[in-house]
Amino acid sequence: MTDQHRQTLPEGGKARRVYLLLRDDILSGVHGAGSVLAGEQKLAEMHGVSRVTIRRALDALEEDRLIERRAGSGTRVREAVQPQTMAADMATLIPQIVKMGQHSARLLSFSYGAAPDHVAEAMELGEGNRVQRAVRVRLAGETPFSHLTTYVPEDIATNYSEADLANVPLYQLLERSGVRVSSASQRVGATLAGPDVAEA
Repeated sequence: MTDQHRQTLPEGGKARRVYLLLRDDILSGVHGAGSVLAGEQKLAEMHGVSRVTIRRALDALEEDRLIERRAGSGTRVREAVQPQTMAADMATLIPQIVKMGQHSARLLSFSYGAAPDHVAEAMELGEGNRVQRAVRVRLAGETPFSHLTTYVPEDIATNYSEADLANVPLYQLLERSGVRVSSASQRVGATLAGPDVAEA
C-alpha cells in the first residue's frame, strides 16, 4: 500500500465514521485536489458530532497525507489520489457479469448530468459531455446483495429507456447498443454505508 492509500484510523467510533466518510469522498473525487473542506464547526454540524471528533478525523486524514491544514486558509485536499485498480481477466469477468444479470435488480434513480471528475477522466470524456447515472440494488431472490451506481455516456445511454434499465441487465443493454467490452478494471475498497445505501 502506498502512502497515498494508507489508512490511519482515529480513536473513537464517531471519529472513525467521519474519517471514513471524508476519506471516501476524497478518494472518489467528490472533494477534488485543491478543494477546501468545510470548517470544523460546519463539519461538526453536518455529521452531528463535536468539533473534537472532527479534529480527530482531520488529524487522521492529515496523517494519511490526504489533506493539509493551514492557519487562515482552511483545510485543503492535498493532491489528486488515483484509485487503486486491479486488472480484470476478461475470460472470467464477462461470464460473471452475465451470470449477475440472471439476478433481479431494483432501479432507485435514473438521471442525466455532468460526469464527476473521476468518471470523466476514466471514460476520457470531453468537457460538457453528459452521462446517464443510475443507482440500482441487485437482489438474489428477495435479498439485496449489492448497491450499484453506474455511469454511461449519453450517446450510448439514449439507446435504451429507464424502463429498459429497470427490467434488462445493463450488460445486455450495452450489447444491444453495439458496445463491445474489450477491457475492464476493478476498484475494490471498503467504506461505511450511508443512510441511503443502508435503507436501500
